[in-house]
Amino acid sequence: MPPFRPILRSIAFVLWIPVMLPFVYAGYLFNFRRINRFFLKLWFSVSFFILGGRVTHHSHGVPLTSGMIVSNHTSYLDVFALATLFMPRFTPKSDVAGWPIIGFLCKIARCFFIERRAAGLQENQQQLAQSLAQQETISLFAEGTTSLGEYVLPFKGGLLEIATHSAAPDLMIYPMLVLYTHLNGARLTPITRHQLAWIGEGDGDLLQHFWGVVSQKNFTVEIHTLPPVPADARSDRKTLANYCQQAIQQCMDERFAELHLERSPAPVGENA
Repeated sequence: MPPFRPILRSIAFVLWIPVMLPFVYAGYLFNFRRINRFFLKLWFSVSFFILGGRVTHHSHGVPLTSGMIVSNHTSYLDVFALATLFMPRFTPKSDVAGWPIIGFLCKIARCFFIERRAAGLQENQQQLAQSLAQQETISLFAEGTTSLGEYVLPFKGGLLEIATHSAAPDLMIYPMLVLYTHLNGARLTPITRHQLAWIGEGDGDLLQHFWGVVSQKNFTVEIHTLPPVPADARSDRKTLANYCQQAIQQCMDERFAELHLERSPAPVGENA
């Protein structure tokens, strides 16, 4: 590995932030949603390129309009990949809003902060309806945590309650697979997946993991948009969560087979 690669990439990544920040903040401050979204998409796209990321979109004949993206979650890199393609409004938990720096960046990126207590559910539903009425797209990582990306963890039905109880008419739910396939031109293995997946202490702290990412030459991620389902068609949140989870798992299984990707044995009780 060239010793200058992670240094130059880290410098470029950091310097790109103040270059774009005035434009993003102005769009947020004056509520110019299209301007804010344009510069956010540019910000994330260039940042993802700097990190060495390459993303391909498989639409499966499904045009993505406004609605809710429900996907699996492997790493913070998922945000960059999805933003590069769609620039949805992401849904961190509500306490992230109070985090230094990150909370501010989330706010100007117009993140949709999810209040997971019952007291805040109604407000979330109203905000969701308003966003969808403005033809915006919401992104939700329904596992509620990250994984190695070999299998889909059980989706948390509670996170989908804002969709099943939303007042927004014709709300469409788009199951979406985020799948990392190659690192430095080679197919990922259960061992090398840890270079991209970040699942907490097992993969080191965030800065350590970030340094490992920028040290690589490149990596590839596939985004698969699967057939949507109206939220009211499966109004029970658990049924909706199971439907999305199974659709994503099936697509993941097919891509692992088609690309001849290695993966660990399925956890007990998991439908591989």
